[in-house]
Amino acid sequence: MLVVALVAFCLDYCNSLLNGLSQTQMLRLQRVQNTAARLICRIKKFEHISTSLQSAYWLPVVLRPRFKLLFIVFRVLRGVDPLYLQELICPYRPTRSLRSESIDLYVPACRTATYGNRLFTVETAILWNDLLQEVRDAENISSFKRLLKTHFFNSAFPQHCRSVCS
Repeated sequence: MLVVALVAFCLDYCNSLLNGLSQTQMLRLQRVQNTAARLICRIKKFEHISTSLQSAYWLPVVLRPRFKLLFIVFRVLRGVDPLYLQELICPYRPTRSLRSESIDLYVPACRTATYGNRLFTVETAILWNDLLQEVRDAENISSFKRLLKTHFFNSAFPQHCRSVCS
C-alpha cells in the first residue's frame, strides 16, 4: 500500500502534462514504475517485469497520461467537467448529414509540429477520434473507465503474452 500511495500517486499527479514527452523521459518514469513493481512482487532485478505489471493491473507510464486525457474528454462531453474545459473541446459537425452517429472532435490546426501536437485541444481530439467506438459509447463514467483501461491494457500487453504468462 505504501508503494502504491507514494509511487503511483506521483506518477499520476498532473500526468496529463506528461503526454508527448520524449521517449527518454518516459523511459525514466517507466523505470520508476518497474522498480515499484519489483518491490511489491519481490522479483529480482533481471527478471521480466511485464508479468508483475499485468498482475498489478498497472498501465505502462506512456499510456497513463492518455488515459487521463480521454477520461477528461468523456467527462466534458457528458457535461460533468467545468465550462472552461467544455470551451476547449469542440465536437466536429459535418456540413452534411452522415450515416455515422459517432461524436468526433474537431482537430484544430497548429503552427508548430514539435509542440503544437501537445496542445490540450489537439492531443485530446486526436486521441478521442482514434479511440474505439465501443469505448466512446460507454453509458456512464465507471463503465468508460473500465472499458478504456481494458483497451489500453490489451494494447500494452498483447493477448498471446497474457495467455503464456498466466
